[in-house]
Amino acid sequence: MSKESRMNAKKTKQKYRHKATRARLLKIIVPIAIAVVALLIIIREVNVYSDNHPTADYSKGLTSAGLIEGFDSSMVNLCDYTKIDVALADITATDEYVQSQIDDALAQHSTLVSDEGTEAYVNSTVSIDYQIYVDDEAYGDPATDARVNLVDDSLVPGLSSQIAGMKVGESKTAEIYVSEDYAGNAPYAGKIVKVDVTLKGVYDTPEFNDEFVTTNYGSFATTADGYRQYLKDSYYKNNLASKVQAYISDNSSVVTYPDKYLKASAQNEYFQYYYYFLSYKSYSNAKNMFDYYGMTKDELKEKCDEAAKTSVAFAMYMQAIYEKEGLSFTDEELKDYITSTYTAGDYDAALEAYNGINYWAQQYIEQLVYNHLVENYVNFI
Repeated sequence: MSKESRMNAKKTKQKYRHKATRARLLKIIVPIAIAVVALLIIIREVNVYSDNHPTADYSKGLTSAGLIEGFDSSMVNLCDYTKIDVALADITATDEYVQSQIDDALAQHSTLVSDEGTEAYVNSTVSIDYQIYVDDEAYGDPATDARVNLVDDSLVPGLSSQIAGMKVGESKTAEIYVSEDYAGNAPYAGKIVKVDVTLKGVYDTPEFNDEFVTTNYGSFATTADGYRQYLKDSYYKNNLASKVQAYISDNSSVVTYPDKYLKASAQNEYFQYYYYFLSYKSYSNAKNMFDYYGMTKDELKEKCDEAAKTSVAFAMYMQAIYEKEGLSFTDEELKDYITSTYTAGDYDAALEAYNGINYWAQQYIEQLVYNHLVENYVNFI
């Protein structure tokens, strides 16, 4: 996986860490958390949008009321947002999805037991070294300390049953005939596959119960059933937001962009790349940020400019709806929103982290518009 792909994957996984990304609507419905001290240190030490030391200003180009400077409704062709159809099946979590999230949570909190003599059991998760052979030729590279779930038997069909019963430190060569109708991996079908395997350890997976949830996910739920419901609710909210965002973005268009806000947004996108580079440069031999991402300075800036156009366009659509629908808010409502959304709950720290009230006011506008659309114009089918 490329460094850029890892960056994007990390952004997705860190859904409770607030940042200026393209998915603006998703930001308004999930908790916000950020390493404020580290962020502020970086911002104070660097110069604006320079090649090596970019910084961010999330309030630049916005008024204190959260409106885009220089924007008016003629700058966009706004879709008919009063008829948004959303299929419930598309935003409702399946039992399989919920269980997969629980399995992932248990895996994250499991511990590897590598004591010699520890036995792998049916349906356990193990750590193994292995090499696969097809027609007596090595198939793929050898794997070391691979984490394998014996439940799904996805590595080679039938291998899990041969690993079950092995003890830590034991090695064997498993010979498995793979049925001709096996569709999972064509080179295996109809052949005898050999696997040299060494059992390195067996993962001790905790039980999913109230105690596990309270200890590890107490900010979301205190019971197993409560955490299941939290997963379902989060899936519903996030996917509903995605559907609404996609409808508005796909059916609206920009006539002209507000220059100041577009430039500031591109700068913020650029900073995200720099911030990620700073976090992980110690694990790389890259000479600089551009070497790290495998792009020239111009290529990276072009990528940031395109991302900024996407996020700014959506902000413009939301502001157009906000103004057309005559929505508004009070200073007290905005303050309550900030303290309830910002993880630390510190109003002054939130303003400092995002360069003032402007950014937060815009986020609240998007929240109000989203709520208004769901309550009045989304038709669930």
